[in-house]
Amino acid sequence: MVVVFAACAEPRNAADSRQSRSPSPAPEASSEVPAPAPPLTDEDLRALATEVNPTIWKPKLRELLSGIPDGSVNTSALFVHIGALREKLLVMIGEPGSDKRDERGMSIALSARELLALWSDPRDTAIIDAWLKERDHFASRAPDGVTAATLPLLMEKWRDVHFTKEGFADPAKRTANWIHVLAKTDDHALIHHEVRYLHWGYWLQLVAVRVEDTWTVRIVLHTMIEHYD
Repeated sequence: MVVVFAACAEPRNAADSRQSRSPSPAPEASSEVPAPAPPLTDEDLRALATEVNPTIWKPKLRELLSGIPDGSVNTSALFVHIGALREKLLVMIGEPGSDKRDERGMSIALSARELLALWSDPRDTAIIDAWLKERDHFASRAPDGVTAATLPLLMEKWRDVHFTKEGFADPAKRTANWIHVLAKTDDHALIHHEVRYLHWGYWLQLVAVRVEDTWTVRIVLHTMIEHYD
């Protein structure tokens, strides 16, 4: 495997980039975009996950979800807490008015479904499939067969599959690219892949899940395209 690192700057964290997202059609829009949620620490997120009083956790979670579309929420930091927040996210999806769109075409329910997609719990397959259909310009199911026993092997497998699809099966002919883990737990990982050509480049995020002893890339997020002078 030959990967060129020279003559390119270190990759930036793409976890919260949302520039390539196009707002979904908005059948019903509110008059104002919600204010971005303030940054939350790990301690804040653990407290939110364990809070049992809905009059406390619902407003806090709603505020957090309102910041997902514009990137004001650090999703790579949030990632490891999604599993603990899963039941609350499901509740938010069913809340009255949660699907009401703002002027960006976004909603609280849509943001909650996005987080569930990042976690990719098999129990949420129907919700994730609906989100992928709605956000098909931004995310898609990964190709079949991107599996490996470890995350390093999985990332190399992804690199081979991706560049072969792009017409560069020979590793020696591939352009500069970087791939690394943004966040992970024992069985879930969010991976960043940055690819650069001479005048343009793009960033992808990969959602990976381990079942028993096998890691699999489940979802590909197309987070950013950039053009350079």
